[in-house]
Amino acid sequence: MGAGRTWKWVCWGQVLAACLVMTAACSLGGTGTRQVTAVTGFPSVIAGPTATLSPPLRPSARRVTVVPVVEREVTLNRPVEGVYVPGQTRELYVFHSDRAGRVGVILITTDEGGPLRLQALLYDANRQIMPRASAPVGQPLLRDEWNLPGPGDYTVQVFGPEVRMRTFTLTVVSRPMPESGGGTLGYGESRSGEIAVRGQRDRWVFRGQAGDHVRLTMTAPEADAYLELYDSAGHLIAHNDDGSPSTRDPVLDLVIPADGEYIVVARMYGDDQTGAYRLSLEQMR
Repeated sequence: MGAGRTWKWVCWGQVLAACLVMTAACSLGGTGTRQVTAVTGFPSVIAGPTATLSPPLRPSARRVTVVPVVEREVTLNRPVEGVYVPGQTRELYVFHSDRAGRVGVILITTDEGGPLRLQALLYDANRQIMPRASAPVGQPLLRDEWNLPGPGDYTVQVFGPEVRMRTFTLTVVSRPMPESGGGTLGYGESRSGEIAVRGQRDRWVFRGQAGDHVRLTMTAPEADAYLELYDSAGHLIAHNDDGSPSTRDPVLDLVIPADGEYIVVARMYGDDQTGAYRLSLEQMR
């Protein structure tokens, strides 16, 4: 092929390339700009009349979608609708308390996805995770209750092992601080008490000797009482709900395994029950 013909092919190639560039510029909106995504899930390319070609996109350049987190103000004891997306925190729930106290977080599903496998974290005003309310000997684990140290703004975050989007209602509820009653108890004595608020546990202490045969009886005419017995190290020794099929009053009848102090926990079978009771300790012969 001669030099002249080679030059012609080069010229025609340059003209064709120029036409392709002009066509691309026109299709992108003339002098404006727009966002173009070449492949779903990959970074967008901002192009215009003077745009230059970008290098080919590779899978390693896949875009990580950042979903803005929305802070929602909630009011104590009023439910709000929420949504959870696996792997993302889309909503934080902020509430204000005027004083120190105890709160709980209740999550109730509003979809048909079965039981809700979600929990809550609580943060203070400095965005530090707050520990859940502690439980003394005889109290259940308080998974969803926190003691607020004082007035201020607090933030709730929802998390869990869900693998699909879930919808729910979230309620931050005020809880009464459990009172703690009780005292000392001796053989042949009876004491009166009252479970006044939700979750209250009264702790009564007596001293026994190895081999002592004892009977503890708790009577509560207006509620379903429950008795537990622990050793001084906090190990559960015995518990009872109903002393017999004919009564709801619990009875513990046992032989003391070792010398020392023992803790009797008087409570109600259900944490939502309250009422007065009487506790008696007898040494059997």
